[in-house]
Amino acid sequence: MKQIVFLFTVIFFVVLPFSCTEPTLIGSELLEEDQAGLNFTNELAVTATTIAGTPVPTHDESITFQLTRFLLGQIEDPVFGKSTASLYSQISRGTDSLFTTSAVTIDSVILSMGYDSTAVFGDISEAFEVEVFRLEEDLQNETQYFSNQDFMTSAEPIGEGRFIPVFDSIPILDYSGDSAVTILERPHVRIPLDIEFGEALFADPSIYESEEAFAAAFKGFLVRPANTTPGLVSFSFFNTVSRITVYYTTESGEIKKQYNYPFQFTNARFSNFSHEIEGSEAGNSINDVMPDFLYLQGMQGYNIEVSFPDLSTLDARTIVNKAELELTVISTDTTDLISQVIPTKTENGERTITDDILSSFRGAGNTILTSIAGGIPVEEEVDGTTVVKYRLNLSAHFQEIIDGTVENKVTLSAGMEEELYYIRALTKAETANRIIFYGPGHPTFAPKLNLTFTSL
Repeated sequence: MKQIVFLFTVIFFVVLPFSCTEPTLIGSELLEEDQAGLNFTNELAVTATTIAGTPVPTHDESITFQLTRFLLGQIEDPVFGKSTASLYSQISRGTDSLFTTSAVTIDSVILSMGYDSTAVFGDISEAFEVEVFRLEEDLQNETQYFSNQDFMTSAEPIGEGRFIPVFDSIPILDYSGDSAVTILERPHVRIPLDIEFGEALFADPSIYESEEAFAAAFKGFLVRPANTTPGLVSFSFFNTVSRITVYYTTESGEIKKQYNYPFQFTNARFSNFSHEIEGSEAGNSINDVMPDFLYLQGMQGYNIEVSFPDLSTLDARTIVNKAELELTVISTDTTDLISQVIPTKTENGERTITDDILSSFRGAGNTILTSIAGGIPVEEEVDGTTVVKYRLNLSAHFQEIIDGTVENKVTLSAGMEEELYYIRALTKAETANRIIFYGPGHPTFAPKLNLTFTSL
């Protein structure tokens, strides 16, 4: 046995020097063939055009698919046109101990909505004016609602408010205990509602027997902007400060109390968007074949459609190593840029995220691994000039285009338009951000595809 081990050792040390001096001797022909078949090009023709946005889902019965923030306001500019964000919501009957008599005096009724300071757009230093209307049509939590849906409301508002968003805690008097105390609430807006609305809420104790009975009596409300501002604000309803509160005095006239109607995840609540694009710069460019600029917008706004009209140099034996779509922003100002552009494909007549996005998802934190997916703004120097570029990984998708299994196009969106729980942080309905890219008509920064591929 020792002799066998010794013989093996001798053979090993005899062969080793020979192998090290000729590292590619065996199999070198294969490596040379692989290297010869590896190609790169960024000269494939790329066509791109701005297309109108389509309605996006803004409510689903599953809490996983519900929005976490709701935009509000109206903004108008000559580039993107007028964009309006309103919100509909039901309210809950509350959980406080109900009184059994209506012999009280309503002092005030307040709609409170907690700010989401992470999702504002533009300049919010000017005053927002809003109107609140009572719904006259039923909302159903089990129904999916889209951003273009409208519902019948009262002819006149039941409340009006004017505010400048401030993200500081607010001291308020709380009457929920035996005596009034001052408490600090998270940043929120307080909109006064009509006393008559509070009286109607207190008129019939029988409606508090179930949520269904309460929803039948009070179907919900609409909050819509009443003026144009240079920015949009955002609200969250997953907190205790977002509610309707009725402040009242008991029959004796000596004790002041309050009753809270909270918002719950079982309440239907959704965003409504409208975009008036006629005459705007972006609106005039829709479906332009060789535009100088391309426009992308959140909410229900513009998308971009990209295609590759001449793939004659590629065939079914082409293996895509990497396909990267490169777009350049016309400005170096990164304020209010879209955080990540989402590429989608059309398959069997339906649009869904590309496999490149799907494979880059990482469960921890519900995030997309941008080192794989790309699609985020990156500053770089080009001939001494700073530019902002977006590079999107389309490798798997472009392979499908070559293979003929999907349509020869990719549609770019300002966020997720599908209800996929694992990338909820990138929902298009929760952002108003926008981008203007150089279009295919630009001589220097036209969109291009950086393609590395192997020809078999």
